[in-house]
Amino acid sequence: IEAARDLGAGFFRIFRTIILPLSMPGVIVGAIFVSVMVLGEFATASALSGRKVNMLGNIIVTQVGSLKWAFAAVVGVILTVLMGVVVAAFLRVVDLRREL
Repeated sequence: IEAARDLGAGFFRIFRTIILPLSMPGVIVGAIFVSVMVLGEFATASALSGRKVNMLGNIIVTQVGSLKWAFAAVVGVILTVLMGVVVAAFLRVVDLRREL
């Protein structure tokens, strides 16, 4: 960073060319951790919204409670595929094997 400043680079150029690429693996891993944890926190969303928001986790719990196993299984598969797509998209941004 000091060398870039000595060569006349501004703050935004230093951030875009040095800081952001070096911190991107941590940002991606943090985003994956947060998105996976949010999927399991359906009780918090229902408590905060007064059960007015239907998240996929809430739908699964409701359908299993109503003994509608097929619909709950379909929603579970959709949730799993959706999370797989999100994680795959995050991992395409940064090659974690190269970074580690």
